[in-house]
Amino acid sequence: MASGDGYNQRYDNIIADVARKSKCVDDVIMWDNDESIADHWWRIIDYLILVGSNGIILNPKKFQFCQREVNFAGFLITQDDVKPLPKYLDGIRNFPRPTNISDVRSFFGLVNQVSHYARLTDLMAPFKPLLSPKTRFRWDDNLEQSFQLAKLEIIKSIKEGVKIFDPSRITTLSPDWSKTGIGYFLYQKYCDCPSNITTCCDNGWRITLAGSRFLHKAEKNYWPVEGEALAVAWALEDTRFFTIGCGDLHIQTDHRPLVKLFGDRTLDEIDNKRLINLKEKTMAWKFEIHHVPGRSIPAPDATSRHPQERCLEESLSAIRMVCDADEMEMCIVAGARTSLPPMQAVTWERVRDETSRDGWLLQLIDMAEDGFPDSLQLMPPQLLPYWRFRDNLSVIDGVLMFGSRVVVPPQVAR
Repeated sequence: MASGDGYNQRYDNIIADVARKSKCVDDVIMWDNDESIADHWWRIIDYLILVGSNGIILNPKKFQFCQREVNFAGFLITQDDVKPLPKYLDGIRNFPRPTNISDVRSFFGLVNQVSHYARLTDLMAPFKPLLSPKTRFRWDDNLEQSFQLAKLEIIKSIKEGVKIFDPSRITTLSPDWSKTGIGYFLYQKYCDCPSNITTCCDNGWRITLAGSRFLHKAEKNYWPVEGEALAVAWALEDTRFFTIGCGDLHIQTDHRPLVKLFGDRTLDEIDNKRLINLKEKTMAWKFEIHHVPGRSIPAPDATSRHPQERCLEESLSAIRMVCDADEMEMCIVAGARTSLPPMQAVTWERVRDETSRDGWLLQLIDMAEDGFPDSLQLMPPQLLPYWRFRDNLSVIDGVLMFGSRVVVPPQVAR
């Protein structure tokens, strides 16, 4: 847990005497106002020599030189102010047209979280009937026009209302997973409510960051608890500039099993290797995790259901973040799952129904109720393996039993 802090402390000491700079974790931004480009050029050369001679390796793809606008710590830094990155605005602008009640709820959640709802009352009024399951879902030109206007208003509100991260405030990360993607919203508290989750009041929390991505091929085969755990681990990694080392960090999730998993459960108590791997990835952060019903936090649901594409480098980084030496084993398991039919619970009703369709099991039930033949030669060849167990077979409610165990039909077993 301390390796990152140790690295950053040494980095801080190495560049302590460099003028006109800001450092966020391991990213550095430098600026010059009155000096010429030549002076700035040589100052950057001196900086590169300084860090290189002290063993610090920089990524050339992230190096930006002599720009009036730069991406730094998740924001667009300009000469005059700080703005959200265009990819977050594009995520709102390209939000697809809802096709069912779940999509409408996600869109409402997004509106409520990133904009003052009173300003959008008239625009959002046509969508309210679609929130009722009793209303038939229909989309017309009026709704389409309101939908596009609402998105433009949301973008405007984000530009005006997204707050800069304040390290002194309570911070809550709200991740979510779906079969399509994973997403998150990072909030900070501006109210006096005792709660540390974002449902305490209507206007007490402000967004500082949001993000999403599509699932990779293997991740689409994750079980729900694995997918939700992936969302937590990836969201922490994607917000590391803000959350790592955060003094009062909370995570809210709509998947209750994660509270125990990321709470006080130790690694030796977890049997699933993928969950062990994901929990290990989060151990550099200190946080408290809380369960919140999904209907109360629909905004992250919107980002996970409609994620934004990441560049290849970001995608590969995300893959490396969640993979370890057991990656090949995970891929084999995921591939095997895709070749199997959908999993179903083995219920009493399923066993009884499939038994009633299996001719050989029906013959065996008749024998268990009326008695087996006197001679082994009179048994059908397919039922010979059951001959020596004949005294232990019985029938309960149309289901064949071997002692206290259920005889499962082949179709159910598959």
